[in-house]
Amino acid sequence: MHPEKYITLLTLLPLSIFSATFNVSNTAELRQALENAAHNGENDTIILQPGRYVTTSDGKGTFTFHDDEEYNLTIQGAAGYDRSEIVLNGDNTDQVMNLTNAHRPQICLPGKKCNPLSNHKKPYSRPFLNLKNLSILYGKADSKGGGFYTDIDVLIKNCNISYNANSFKESNGFYAGGRVKILDSIISYNEGEGFHCDKSVEINNSKIIYNKGIGFTSRGLVKILDSVISNNEGNGFSASSAEVNNSTIANNGGDGFSASSAKITNSTISNNKGNGFSSSHTVEVNNSIISNNGGDGFISDYGSAYVTNSTISSNGGNGFSSSHTVEVNNSIISNNGRYGFISDYGSTYVTNSTISSNRGSGFYSSSYHHSATVINSKISKNGYNGFTSHSSVTVINSFILNNRYYGFFSSSNSIIINNNFINNPIHSNGLIANNIFFINQIKDNSAIDYFFSNSEFSWDSNEMQNKCIYSIADSKLYNNYINCEKIDEHGFDITKKSNLLPSIVGDIKLKDDNITLQSDSPAIDAGLNPDDELFKRYFDNAQEYAKILKYLKTDYFGNPRIVNGRIDIGASEYGNPPAHRNKPKITIEISSKPKIYHPVIIHLNIESPNEITELYIDKGNGYESIDPTIRSVSLTFDTPGDHLIKIKAIDDQGNVAQALKIITVENLSVQEAIEYGKQLCQKDPVSCGITTTSGAKEMIFTTPKEHIRNILVKKSNYNITGYFIHYNDPISTNPLFDWIYISSTLRTVKKLQGMKSDGSFSWSENLTNLFSSIKLSNDGRSITFK
Repeated sequence: MHPEKYITLLTLLPLSIFSATFNVSNTAELRQALENAAHNGENDTIILQPGRYVTTSDGKGTFTFHDDEEYNLTIQGAAGYDRSEIVLNGDNTDQVMNLTNAHRPQICLPGKKCNPLSNHKKPYSRPFLNLKNLSILYGKADSKGGGFYTDIDVLIKNCNISYNANSFKESNGFYAGGRVKILDSIISYNEGEGFHCDKSVEINNSKIIYNKGIGFTSRGLVKILDSVISNNEGNGFSASSAEVNNSTIANNGGDGFSASSAKITNSTISNNKGNGFSSSHTVEVNNSIISNNGGDGFISDYGSAYVTNSTISSNGGNGFSSSHTVEVNNSIISNNGRYGFISDYGSTYVTNSTISSNRGSGFYSSSYHHSATVINSKISKNGYNGFTSHSSVTVINSFILNNRYYGFFSSSNSIIINNNFINNPIHSNGLIANNIFFINQIKDNSAIDYFFSNSEFSWDSNEMQNKCIYSIADSKLYNNYINCEKIDEHGFDITKKSNLLPSIVGDIKLKDDNITLQSDSPAIDAGLNPDDELFKRYFDNAQEYAKILKYLKTDYFGNPRIVNGRIDIGASEYGNPPAHRNKPKITIEISSKPKIYHPVIIHLNIESPNEITELYIDKGNGYESIDPTIRSVSLTFDTPGDHLIKIKAIDDQGNVAQALKIITVENLSVQEAIEYGKQLCQKDPVSCGITTTSGAKEMIFTTPKEHIRNILVKKSNYNITGYFIHYNDPISTNPLFDWIYISSTLRTVKKLQGMKSDGSFSWSENLTNLFSSIKLSNDGRSITFK
């Protein structure tokens, strides 16, 4: 983790010059420390020694703290111990903690006195709760916050908040009335919502996973960095607004998330059962993957959408939809179940992008008052039109091919310059437009081609057969490769100048990519230059003309236009060096630290102007084919260490790209191993020792007591990370349960045997009488049995 990537910490209360520290090692001492810390006029720190602090052990229930001062409270595990060794436990009976502070910052307006009823000197100061290096487990409440409740700001660092519940399935992990910051923590397996926050939330390097409701809700801004929000049964989360950076939101039972506005950067949102995410206002997506969601990739109900350097693919609905302006730059929108995207009431800009193989049109713009602009892009193999616009259209330096119906459909003025239209009409005609300026195009010689019309014109489909252009508006066709023998001018003025007729010049002679001109192509130096008076005459608006000139400085591949003094016909300019966009380029990234038995999502960033038709992955046993449209792959490793992953992509022109990445997989911690074992047993009780015919109420892995003793005394000491050791029993029926627990007093030694049918752990009886001595080393890092 790079320190510079951490999200800025929430503003904290300035520290008092006085502070109190309480060291506790049992439930009674914790209760007394909480009582002493309240109302003592100091910032307080309670340090918990390793052990289990159970609310039911003394019959007094929830650990409580109630104060009305502006001082901070810190509850943290002792240094040098894992959070799994310091457990606050509600025993499935009580809310674990209830920590409140009635102090609220006074408001001092300029030129006026502060609240005279307050005896606090610092305006706007607020108390703050710090929870560090501990676990909050098995809480149960009839009110807000199964794990804990607080009404003030809280920082949660290196904590595990799991298996908590409350009576109405909300805020099961915890409830916070103030701001929340979560660092290096996990919130999982809570019986409903992971947590609820009334204000803003910052999540850094943490996991919100496997909660049985929504991952979490916030009424403020949510910032997520280097984190995973996955496998929650509801939405990943809900917030007022969201900023997601370098994170994964995947496999949630509803939408990935919902927020009024959203900014997504370097992230993957995939495999959610609903939409990737839903937003009511502006959406920005940068360097991200939104794929394989059950609904739309994302929805912006009342806002604009800006997509840059991203892939939106294989979603069950639209790639995305937006009610206002849409800008797509250097992105891929492909293989979505409906349209590539929809823009209802705003302008549309597509530059340097690929929109392909969507089940409906590549995109659909329904506005009659906002234009659609397509520059340097490829629109291909869409199941309906390449794209549809009910307003004016500008298409320059683009490649439109193999769409099922029209290359594009426009019902208003259109400017079409230096494009390739190839094989669009299968059932009908390739282009509808009104008042066309059609220049420097390559249009294949299909028998059924395209026509010019407007949205109010209806035609007889039989009349349209074998018509290259059917006109119901004045139009201009200059310097195109087009079969004009089939034009039906329909009584309108169709101006035709310097067009190349297939019957005279023959084949246009494109290379296999259908974009690049061969050396003897008749399209070379046959176009109409942008500085020609005939060209400029069409543009009354100097600003619009300047914009066209800017677009025509380069060709489809980004190479300079007008190599030999005159522009070529089509999307590419002959005479440039080999097109730098032709060959795919692959980079492989992961957004979380891989651990054994836990899925890790690898992200594939594949840059290519052509369609990727074949995709392969090698996980160590040779290449195997995978869906060429996916851009994220979930892998699970069952051994720690380095694993080499190889990816190979082949585009429709036969270009091949390869990439490899070494993924270092870590072992599970004690707590993670136990949680994983529990998950397996809940899914498959038989594998954990439950036989359905026996009616057993416990999952028991029986091991002779003397055998356990013999294993432990063979080694003089064990390196441990607290009060659990894994002893690798060779006769074990399930190695995941080869754990020994030692109490902090060394008076209790128990073997983890399995789980009860309700999911709680089943331990052996106390085994201390099997040993003559049990000693902990001076540094507390190893233990010896005799």
